[in-house]
Amino acid sequence: MRDWLIGTVTYGDVMSTFNVGHRNLRRAMSLLGDQSRRQGEPLLTALIVSKATGKCSIGIEKEFGVMDDATERARLYDFWHKRRVRPPQMPQSPLEQRAARFARVEARPGQAAFRRAVFLACHGKCVVSGCDIPCALDAAHRAGRDWRLGQNSSDDGYLLRKDLHALYDAGLLTISPDGVVQLDPTVVQQYQQFAGITVPA
Repeated sequence: MRDWLIGTVTYGDVMSTFNVGHRNLRRAMSLLGDQSRRQGEPLLTALIVSKATGKCSIGIEKEFGVMDDATERARLYDFWHKRRVRPPQMPQSPLEQRAARFARVEARPGQAAFRRAVFLACHGKCVVSGCDIPCALDAAHRAGRDWRLGQNSSDDGYLLRKDLHALYDAGLLTISPDGVVQLDPTVVQQYQQFAGITVPA
């Protein structure tokens, strides 16, 4: 985790990327904070912020006495600059780089992490058409899954081409529990090449 942080990331991003829950994230942040202090460095966990506020949780003040997280981040950047040390960064595969760009388009809280997770799980391709052009793709919640209930893991979505996503949301394209694509008669003529195909589980 230490090598992955760069700039600022949200708590949701960290939990999604490292597949950890709130409790384990809290434990990891405490360990990172303690490590930073032992090494005489500014607090690395100041880079993890709330998506809603852009600020650290109150835990950073309670545990480490950091009352101004923006100042602490500035201290980190200054620390790295003065020592000519590059900020910690983890190399990304081409798919991860494309996923990061895809995830930047956001419509609601937690959507970036969901989009990234679905993009990676589907290998950057529409599960129905095979389209791999990021700007033509959407992360769609599977029928019966609700982002408001925290159902935002890779298993909760499909990567779909935008027009197929619209059909899916309208109920004109459905995917059966065993992954078979079914089309409403009103659209089958235009999309018949997809009728009956099986999408990856």
